[in-house]
Amino acid sequence: MGFSALNKVSLKEALSGVFGSISLASWIITVYPQLIENYRRKSGDSISLSFLFLWLVGDIFGLIGSIWGKLIHIIIAIQVYFFLADLLLISQVLYYKCRYHLRNNVQDRIFKGTTPLQIFLSILVVVVFGVLGWIITVAIGGVKKPDTHTPTSVGFLIFGYIGAFLYLFARIPQIIKNFRSKSTEGLSLLFFAFTLLGNITYAISILSIDVSRRYIFMNFPWLLGSLGTLFMDILIFFQFMIYGRRGNENST
Repeated sequence: MGFSALNKVSLKEALSGVFGSISLASWIITVYPQLIENYRRKSGDSISLSFLFLWLVGDIFGLIGSIWGKLIHIIIAIQVYFFLADLLLISQVLYYKCRYHLRNNVQDRIFKGTTPLQIFLSILVVVVFGVLGWIITVAIGGVKKPDTHTPTSVGFLIFGYIGAFLYLFARIPQIIKNFRSKSTEGLSLLFFAFTLLGNITYAISILSIDVSRRYIFMNFPWLLGSLGTLFMDILIFFQFMIYGRRGNENST
């Protein structure tokens, strides 16, 4: 079809496609900063397993609900990747827990944190790749027109809501763990930055298609699961700021 296909895309389709592509790009690489951090430290003790398992179960319910409800393809695609990424990160954390029981040699090592510039550049790269990915997909004719039809069955909503509330509560064990240890050492700030970016753009991609009451109602669990977690993610960012600064003061 070529790039002339871009002229046939409506504004709503473009907004939904671009933000959905950015969200997908964010989630594709979300776990990798934490995987790398765990690998460098040969430990996953800093991240709460309760957080990861709740996230995994939430993704399972979200995936079942999105497939059952025949939601737009970007929702199903992201849910599938959520599930696979969760399994990868959980497997790594469990591997280090089983293999490395003594961490004295790890605890004594000092690792540099992520700078604001690194975060900004990383997010910029994700946004650029997301936009380019959508443009290329449209050019080769891989984008279907969004389906605003909403299924009459509400059974899939039950799974969606269960997943959404699991997402909301998943961060709590991590927040408590950080509070008790008064530290975010071993956690990747980029992991949570990409999560925040993915959730925001994910919600925008859904809302860009339609804002009718029925459409919002049928997609509300997925909006709740993405927008509802923003407060928790921002709270974790504050913990990075407070405990990171405190750690720097103690090291001087």
